[in-house]
Amino acid sequence: MKKKNLLKTVTAMFLAGSMCLGMTGCGQESASKASGSEDTVQIGWMYDLSGNSAASSAMVTAAIDMAVEDINERGGVLGKQLEVVTKDGASNTQTYSDNAKELAYNSEVKAVFSAGTSASREAIRGTFEEAKIPYFYTSMYEGGVASDYCICTGQTPEQNCLPLLQYIKDNNLGSKIYLIAADYNFGQISGEWLAEYAEELGFEIVGTEYIPLDVTQYGSTITNIIDSGADILWYDLIGTSAMSFYEQYYNATNGTDNNILFTGGTPLVSGELDSVDAKYLENILVCSIYYEGIIPDAADFEKRYYEKTSSGINDAAITAYSSIMLWAKACEEAGSFDGDAVMNAINAGGIEVDNGIGSTVSIDPAQHHCAFNMYLCKIGADKKMELVEAYENVQPTYLSGIGIDCSTLGEAPNKQFIPIDEE
Repeated sequence: MKKKNLLKTVTAMFLAGSMCLGMTGCGQESASKASGSEDTVQIGWMYDLSGNSAASSAMVTAAIDMAVEDINERGGVLGKQLEVVTKDGASNTQTYSDNAKELAYNSEVKAVFSAGTSASREAIRGTFEEAKIPYFYTSMYEGGVASDYCICTGQTPEQNCLPLLQYIKDNNLGSKIYLIAADYNFGQISGEWLAEYAEELGFEIVGTEYIPLDVTQYGSTITNIIDSGADILWYDLIGTSAMSFYEQYYNATNGTDNNILFTGGTPLVSGELDSVDAKYLENILVCSIYYEGIIPDAADFEKRYYEKTSSGINDAAITAYSSIMLWAKACEEAGSFDGDAVMNAINAGGIEVDNGIGSTVSIDPAQHHCAFNMYLCKIGADKKMELVEAYENVQPTYLSGIGIDCSTLGEAPNKQFIPIDEE
């Protein structure tokens, strides 16, 4: 399918759906050949508990803890209690690679979950494909991974970027985009998707900057944004270092006649609600699977979450919780912890669970991605989220749209597809 047709398919899909409306093991577990008792089964958990990408570690860790507690309280999986072997990726791809090999070949884990950067995912995905261990990547990301053993449970550009752009167009909020994005595979491929969607919807990209993850001073970038004539700032930075952008941008534009709409794929994903002053975030337009305070049915999840940590909840916490539930359901369907049996159960379809916030999440067997309810919001005063629009059951469509089918074990291409591949 040509890209123009794919865009029309995705656009029609989300518009049609519009409603318009406990962890055990800690630190850097490194014991070789760690094993549980006969009454337990182990899963691996890797995340950036330290380093530049660690800002949201408390959020995701609390959600993993909740999922394990919920499963164990109901009797475990196939009669066994879950134990978590935790690895600190330390915001370093080589550390991720080393940890993945340790988990794959020197432990008894039956599945692995991670929520690091896309670079960390690509550093470890091949290890789990080779070892035939189900690997759940729980972060929002740039899309396109087609793998036999990797299940991507985070949102992708067709689910968050496209609804934002369509809303901006429909409400005449701007037409000229300045993109700032992290200078690695996530930011670069997300930039390709933005350019793809912008062209099809009639936007103009007037400037693009890919910024290294360790940059903390943005004076020249902000000057470029202001001087570009852009009326939309698209933000795809991540990590602790990027937090300083919000204050610097506010100080450079507050009190001026700046009418640039601040939006993008990554505001609030790096722990901004905890770390950035409210006045720097006000009026930013965002779209994700979850924002606190806008989903009444999420109240119980939120209450239990805050009994574990004071860190604000983001989408990564919700998808981490859901991912463990999805794996547990697949094991139960398979009647086994064997990696191939679990993947065959996923590939058969019907793996759907309660996501903890009042709706269900399911795995698309052909694409190994998930469908979500999406919420488009504006950040109000004191970081209160104001719901603008909601979209029901927004499907992942990219891989199927280009003819990829991962539902037969051993036949997935085990690669990541990006827009340029389809030229």
